[in-house]
Amino acid sequence: MLTALATGASLVALPVAPAAAAEGSAPAPVEKTVIGAVHSDAVSTFFEDGALVLGAKADVPERGTRYDEDDLWFHLAEQARTTLPTTTDAFDFIAPGGSDVWLAPITQDPALIWPGFSTESVPAGTFDGDTTFRLVDVEGPGDVELYLNGTTAPVGERLWSSDEDTSASDPDLKSFSRPSSGVHLHANWAFTAPGTYALTVEASAQRGGQTLSDTGVWTFVVGDLPEDVATQTTLAASTAQIAPGDAVTLTATVTPAVDGYVEFLDGSTVLGHEPVVAGTASFVTSSLGLGARSLTARYVPAVENLSDISTSAATTVTVAEDGQDEVLGIYGDLAYATGETIDLRIGGYDLADGERFRWILDLGELGSSYVRDADIAANGHFVRDATEALAGARLRAVVTPADAYTKLHETPAVTLEVTGENVGFGEALRITGIQDQYFRGDQVVAGLEGRAPAAGESVRWWTRTFAYTTTYGAPSESEGFQPTADGLTVPASSLYLDELVAQLVDDTTGEVLGQSPAVTTEVLNRHVGITGNGAAYRLGDVADVAAVVDPTTDDLRYTWYYVDVDPTSHQYTQTTLLETADASAQIEITQGLGDNGLLRLDVDRGSTGDFVGGASVPIRLTDAQPGEYDLFVGGLSDHYHQGWDIELTASAFPEASATDTYQWSWQLPRSDEFVDIEGATSATLDLVAEQALAGTRVRVEMFDAAGEPLATSEPGTIQHDDHGAAARQVTTVAAPADHYHSGDTVELTASVEPGTVFDLGWWVQKDGEPAPSVVVDGTGTPVTGDTLSFTATADLDGAAFVAQPVYPDGTPIAAYRESQPVTLVVDDHGTEPTPEPTDPGTSPEPTPEPTDPGTSPEPTPDPTDPGTTPEPAPEPTDPGTLPGTGEDRPATAPTPRTAADLGTTAPGGVTVSDDSPAAGQVVRVALGAEHAGEWVAAWMFSTPVLLGGGWTQADATGAITVRIPADAPAGDHRLAVFAADGTLLGWSALSVSAAPTAVGTTELAVTGSDALPVLWLWASALLVVGAVGVLVARQRRRPVAG
Repeated sequence: MLTALATGASLVALPVAPAAAAEGSAPAPVEKTVIGAVHSDAVSTFFEDGALVLGAKADVPERGTRYDEDDLWFHLAEQARTTLPTTTDAFDFIAPGGSDVWLAPITQDPALIWPGFSTESVPAGTFDGDTTFRLVDVEGPGDVELYLNGTTAPVGERLWSSDEDTSASDPDLKSFSRPSSGVHLHANWAFTAPGTYALTVEASAQRGGQTLSDTGVWTFVVGDLPEDVATQTTLAASTAQIAPGDAVTLTATVTPAVDGYVEFLDGSTVLGHEPVVAGTASFVTSSLGLGARSLTARYVPAVENLSDISTSAATTVTVAEDGQDEVLGIYGDLAYATGETIDLRIGGYDLADGERFRWILDLGELGSSYVRDADIAANGHFVRDATEALAGARLRAVVTPADAYTKLHETPAVTLEVTGENVGFGEALRITGIQDQYFRGDQVVAGLEGRAPAAGESVRWWTRTFAYTTTYGAPSESEGFQPTADGLTVPASSLYLDELVAQLVDDTTGEVLGQSPAVTTEVLNRHVGITGNGAAYRLGDVADVAAVVDPTTDDLRYTWYYVDVDPTSHQYTQTTLLETADASAQIEITQGLGDNGLLRLDVDRGSTGDFVGGASVPIRLTDAQPGEYDLFVGGLSDHYHQGWDIELTASAFPEASATDTYQWSWQLPRSDEFVDIEGATSATLDLVAEQALAGTRVRVEMFDAAGEPLATSEPGTIQHDDHGAAARQVTTVAAPADHYHSGDTVELTASVEPGTVFDLGWWVQKDGEPAPSVVVDGTGTPVTGDTLSFTATADLDGAAFVAQPVYPDGTPIAAYRESQPVTLVVDDHGTEPTPEPTDPGTSPEPTPEPTDPGTSPEPTPDPTDPGTTPEPAPEPTDPGTLPGTGEDRPATAPTPRTAADLGTTAPGGVTVSDDSPAAGQVVRVALGAEHAGEWVAAWMFSTPVLLGGGWTQADATGAITVRIPADAPAGDHRLAVFAADGTLLGWSALSVSAAPTAVGTTELAVTGSDALPVLWLWASALLVVGAVGVLVARQRRRPVAG
């Protein structure tokens, strides 16, 4: 799997040297970056901490990005193959005439990597004299030659030769020297065979009479990149049965033979790992516990993208003591109907003095626990009635010392199968009214159906914690059970992980005459938080705090404590400060509150005392002296959800003057520096939480009336967690005009709902181009803003534009999906395009003044047709509607679709502009004029993908524009369009090809500036280099507050 990074650059994992055998898990697979058809100062020097350092630079994702050469593969694509001429012997030092070689030329070919050397990052004067670059070694399938072009002959200076040992001759073809600063050198790189080459390079220079040097290895992949391969792993054991302590050899075979490691597992426990050598890995262990051990081997690739993880089938090795008829394990039936008695035993082991059995019940997401019943542990039997709570539970047993939990032996786990609904016995009773789910603090009100107790009989309510007990018992008084005449009232928290039954009992004999089926319920925690806490306090200050409970409920009581924590022993003492029915509290900071303490809050139901939840925040004291200030960011919550208010406060000690001012700044994700938040100059900062703000660092600076800085806070971090929910932000680009003429100004406007503090980036894909490209200015910086203005030209007819929120470094925010594409129509009605503007060095004739102030001058004629007046550019339509429709976007999301929804419908009904698109390409889908303005859902199969992530509105011609997913696998697909009412409008077959590795340049007309920006492909798109017209983005400021 190769993931696109930029033009010709993709992420791929590369082979690394295997580590020695070791205990524990294998090293995680590595992933390396492939540098393809871009400019790269592949071998670059730096000066850091008094040392000469080798590294690499490449123009991806932005110009001159620095890399460690160990993290890269430099890819010279198969297109580089060329045949050496037979008419000259000038190139015979590479290979005989007529031979095929792979050449990265000295001048740039946009389809190939352009590698070179650079000393530009070393300041002038750092080294004494030149830097020497020496080719120490080459490992690969062929030879490597580096040379310059000659002025009077085809070949000039030869820099490196891998097959000519000329180190003692002149010239030395193993090394060359260049000035130690300011050099940027390209050469011809020739390889005589495809494959992988490892070039060991040394750079050296003199500084103060001392030689400084560094060595690295550069990996070049010549020809096609290796493909990801599926692996299969098998496992064999040297013996099927051993005695405790005996060794067994486990041998794993990985097919095909690829680099990586094999982890050897006993159940889910990793015993150790070994490197794969020639497709096999062996591991010897003598630590297998008693019992039938289920052993597996898991292949872990050294490189993530070259091969897949695979796991063998289980192999059983039995470890048994002499004289035992059974091996250590759990024996008995594993499948039961509800109400039947589960009866399992531990076999294959005789307890020694001071040992005991313990059962462990694993309930999956609910966790695992030791079964606590003493008689269960004593006799090695697990006996209880089967109920729904145990369906799918896994049970295992361990041998431990009688007075400790140290595991001496462990059985394999078994899985219980329980079918049917819970049943009771005896007199028919049934508990009613219990919901499937409650929150802590809720009251559960249950009813009871069945025969009323006769004289000498009574109803009792008993529980069993199914995670670790096997028998029912009476609840403790503290659990708050309140039986009523016809049922029970109980706090929800008292039923957490419990089964509840009602029993009809003979009061004289204690006989249970009837028992209801057991019932369970899910009990969830409420979120409890504290707001308003200051970052620091002085003695005598008042902390103005408030409790937040979500979801909230009535009848709440709030108890505030001060918890004094000893920083050395971590012991704590707790002091009650305040108890109130009000969520807000004012707490005075007194001498008794130290600097290592916590302000703790417990919330319960006032009438019942049922616990609802708790939270705590740190209390920080300041002892700032006169003339000194401490400044803190207060109000940060432990985490936020999207849409929540983020209310931050700058707290200064001593108290700030009324004339003091503030400046808030932040370091957004994927940014290396703090940036002032424009307009955020008060003591408070109000934001609205959104997913992309996760990890944002915020700080505040305080200034006096003269503008002199007084203090700067430590940064606080915004933590965001939506627990897997999708981001709400949806980007929309307003529909452009129906059509434009060449020379018209096009202004595209985008909006994001709900709003975002992040800028919008813009992408354009001309008709016929294989992928969109990112718009950047003349310095190579991506253009951002809500509005994009440019001049229409004929070649923009059919061009598609999209917008998407981006991080400060220009990386698209993946969680915020891009807008639906909008397509331009540039129609000059058959006329010649408007001529190019006049030479800016000459002055055009001025427009004559009107001869009659009472009349308007004649409009300037169209140069292509003196007899006509050009039409003004039409105004863009309202982004929410199309002419004649006014339809609203459907309120609900599109219904999920699969290829089965096409049924037997023949292809047709829709027409795709390109039925052989590349992954990432924008295509236009014609639905028919009768569908103009309608909202539709476009799906691509086989794996269902909703194109654009939601509803798409057809334009005035009845067409939609969608983008083929950048990660769409090459091959046959189907694109289907469904109406808002679910009707299938039609479908078309597609043959999707892989994303291209390079595209040509694009040129657009200039608007408002003579600067020439470039278009750079982004993320899943590819790099475009060249002179293009200026596109101007106007930033519309978004409010920082809510």
